Amino acid sequence: MIHTETEFPFPEKLLEQAANAALEHQSHSLDSELSIILTNDTHLHELNLNYLGVDAPTDVLSFPASETDPETGGRYIGDILISIPRAGAQADAAGHPLESEVQLLVVHGVLHLLGHDHAEADEKARMWKAQAEILERLGLGNYPDSRRINNLRKVKNEKNHVAQNFHHFAHSGFRTCIPRLVVRVKNPA
Repeated sequence: MIHTETEFPFPEKLLEQAANAALEHQSHSLDSELSIILTNDTHLHELNLNYLGVDAPTDVLSFPASETDPETGGRYIGDILISIPRAGAQADAAGHPLESEVQLLVVHGVLHLLGHDHAEADEKARMWKAQAEILERLGLGNYPDSRRINNLRKVKNEKNHVAQNFHHFAHSGFRTCIPRLVVRVKNPA
């Protein structure tokens, strides 16, 4: 089921493809459900401040959950929030389309929902490897260059390590609080 309410038109199919590619890569059930919320810097800045005490916006926040969705009975794994303005600026800096950047952020967010982290060097290496493999499956491995995409995230993370190393949180009902774009990803089969 896909429900949309947004000021940022975006191809939902690309969001679904990215989320499903990450779930499949991690051998996670494609029947899992999650929400992808496309919002703005102000909103992510507010959440970053409220949950981390970091007074700065970020590109993506993940709120893991492990619950059964009362509407569908499916396993709900959490919420991913993406700042479209920040994704646009990062896409411009990397020289690729906004759609590619948002797919990268969806993949990154799903990996966090599934327990990946990048606070420690060994965790980061595993997460970046998985992320690169998933981007390759999506046809983004050389667009413009998956190493360049991951290196841009690395540079950005080093500059703002606190906000970026901990942009995943315990789920606390955000799905009902954020009325931007909500895409529930579920295997169509």
